[in-house]
This record gives sequence, C-alpha cells and structure tokens, in this order.
Amino acid sequence: KWNTDTIPATILQQTDSSITLLFASAWSGDLVATAGNCDIADTLRLEAYAVAEQLELGPDTILCPGSFVELTATAGFSNYKWNTGETSPAIRVITTGKYFVTVTDHCGNSFTDTIIVKPPTIPFPAIKDGIICKGDSLFILPASGFNNYNWSPAVQSQGDGYVVRPGVSTAYTVRAKDNSNCTWQKKFIVIVENCPDEIWFPSGFTPNNDGLNDGFGPSTKARFRTYSFRIFNRWGQEVFSSSVPGVLWNGKYRSVEAPAGIYVWMCSYQFRNGPVKNTKGTVSLIR
Repeated sequence: KWNTDTIPATILQQTDSSITLLFASAWSGDLVATAGNCDIADTLRLEAYAVAEQLELGPDTILCPGSFVELTATAGFSNYKWNTGETSPAIRVITTGKYFVTVTDHCGNSFTDTIIVKPPTIPFPAIKDGIICKGDSLFILPASGFNNYNWSPAVQSQGDGYVVRPGVSTAYTVRAKDNSNCTWQKKFIVIVENCPDEIWFPSGFTPNNDGLNDGFGPSTKARFRTYSFRIFNRWGQEVFSSSVPGVLWNGKYRSVEAPAGIYVWMCSYQFRNGPVKNTKGTVSLIR
C-alpha cells in the first residue's frame, strides 16, 4: 500500500512494489509504504522543487556618489556565482561596471543574466572657495539638473540663486539631488576680510630704472569691484590707461620715453563694499 493522501501529485503508474508520481507543485514530505496487512512499513523523504523562474537582475542602474547598489538575483535557485566571486543571491557593489551572475536550479539547469551599473550622467560642479570683504556677499547660481538644495549653515535664496553673506570666515556644506535622485555634497570656505577703503596717489615719480619710484599709479591694499585709471599729457593725449589695479605707468608713450613735466590723471573706482568714486589730479614726471 502506498500512502499518497497528502502528496500534491498524480499517480502515473502503480504496482504492488513501485509507484510513479507526477508532482503538480513544490512539496516536502514523506511517502509511506506498507506491506499488505502486515505490520511492516517504511518511509521515504521526498523533496519536489518548483520549476525555476527565469533569472532576472532588472534594468541597468545608477551608482550614486559615496553610496552602493544592491544587486539581487531571482530567488529559488540552488547555486549562485557572480563575476565578483560571491555566491549569495544578493551582493553590494561600490564601483561602476558590468556585473553578471550564473545560477543553477535544483534540476541542474543554468541561467545567466547581466546588469550594468553606471555613474550619474551629470556630476555636481565644484563650488570654489571665496574671499570677500566684511559686509559683502557671494551670489551662487545653482547648476542645472539638480534640485532640493540644502545648505549648512543656512543661506538666503534670491531669484534663481543663493546669497552667501557670512559675518566671519565660514565653512559651508551644500547638498543637492540630481535627476537620478542621487545626493551630492560639496564643501567650500568663504573667507571674510576687513578690506581697507583708502587709496593714495603719489605726486611724482622717477622712471630711471633704479628700483625706486619707477612707476606711477594709485597705492592701496583695497579690493576693487570696478577700476579705471587714465593719464593725459599737456595736450590732452591719453598716454596710459589700465583697468587692472597694480599696473603702473612706466613713463613711456608708444614705447618712447615721455618728456619730464606735469601730467593729469583720472581714476574711477569702486571698492568691494563701497560706492563708485571719481577723482583726478596731477603728477610730476621727473627725469
């Protein structure tokens, strides 16, 4: 006698000493046989496995900066072998590249699938450190393709960007999410200086290449927002001009030494934390 009452299978063939079963679903249990009316019995432990599903790692994915991606193969196989050497159904990866896994079901069938882990399409741009005068500010325009900006310490939003206005030198951290929902983080420092707002113009200079008073221009340690410096001879000809602070007149006009005498200068400037100022005067070129 074959006791198959609890087995989810169809009996294909049965004799007094053998039985053939076709399982309809996965099952784990015992097959019991007894010999006639005798008190003799034996038990056989059976494991019937479901037909394995097709292996699927899913679509290619993005690896966010400083994070990891968990790759998970379809469950239900007896063996897993990744190209990383790991043998578990799921693995964590921290580098981009191509990954594949080969699996074997309980009946010896093998399947393989591949997935590509890609970097984000748009890296978060660097925000450079800055130096400002006390009371001044920096305007930062956010990069396209990013959202959900979070600043530490907090900054003020203005129009399409953000205004950074620290009272003292401050280190900032900014976080934002890209279109792939990756979180990016950058750090930068804004140094606040007590910028001077004084400027001084010498009354004369001696361009004789002795290393002393060889050039003429304003003397200051201030930081300019705008700057324009021009010098004219007695006939009103412009003999020198510069929009770069610190560039001095060497006493030449069109590469020829200008004659000694009185020259008129005009200067328009704006310090980083002040209004536009216009001033003029004269200087003696001494030879």
